[in-house]
Amino acid sequence: MQRYTNILVNGFGNVVAGASVQVLTMPSGSLASIYSDDGITSASNPLISDVGGSFTFYAADGTYSLLISGNGIQSETVTNIILTSPLYGPTGPQGNSITGPTGPASTVAGPTGPVSTVAGPTGPVSTVAGPTGPVSTTPGPTGPTGAASAVAGPTGPTGSATMTYPGAGIAVSTGSAWGTPLIAPSGAIVGTTDFQTLSLKRVTPRAVTTTSSATPTINTDSTDIYGLTAQAVNITSFTTNLSGTPTDGQKLWIYIVGTAARTIAWGTSFEASTVALPTTTVTTNRLDVGFVWNAATLKWRCVAVA
Repeated sequence: MQRYTNILVNGFGNVVAGASVQVLTMPSGSLASIYSDDGITSASNPLISDVGGSFTFYAADGTYSLLISGNGIQSETVTNIILTSPLYGPTGPQGNSITGPTGPASTVAGPTGPVSTVAGPTGPVSTVAGPTGPVSTTPGPTGPTGAASAVAGPTGPTGSATMTYPGAGIAVSTGSAWGTPLIAPSGAIVGTTDFQTLSLKRVTPRAVTTTSSATPTINTDSTDIYGLTAQAVNITSFTTNLSGTPTDGQKLWIYIVGTAARTIAWGTSFEASTVALPTTTVTTNRLDVGFVWNAATLKWRCVAVA
């Protein structure tokens, strides 16, 4: 018969009073027979810890476990509590002045204390990285499109397409293909500002006609011959509606056919030479008047009347 005593404390080091302590046999787990003294007086099982958290019982030699529970604590089981007789003999009487020899050490470990119901403090964070996980075989989502580069890429190689030429003559493009070429002249092509002698050419004058007007409209940039036909009113001014930017020596020919004799007022843009400016038509006859631009006076100079 062995005595077992212990004190219940929580994780904060405070004693736990009023806790239930069941004493169970191992390995069967049945309630053990316990005593309040050395095998004479039976004790209730489970025990209740006192105000100091202490509990005590006697039991036969053997292996036991304790099932501890109660309000405010987490139930837990303490196993492998071994109760056995000591292997050393009883202590001899105390000598008068000399300490007796120390008894041999017990070869049986003392009972295991109760398991704490409060977790210990968290340990420090490890500074060593864990092992690298395996590489994923599934691609992640596509990221957003980056901004367009402001630097042009390298120029690609020159293509090897074959040039298609139009037919013989002066090439004519339609904008998307070659059109029918024009027949090329046998001589030199005329330039707009080149000094060249032209032969075998006919220049068709630019002719404009108007039916009866008191103030004829003439643009000398687009008119070489101007005709007034069926003139039914007197001409009050050839200058009023005259326009253009003539060049020195440019020619202008005006003819008038009236329905009767009509008076003519030329205005300030015209001048006489040795040939006077006509002032009237002659019945229904055609009147022709030739002019040359005089760059000195900036006037059309009359050089012929017929």
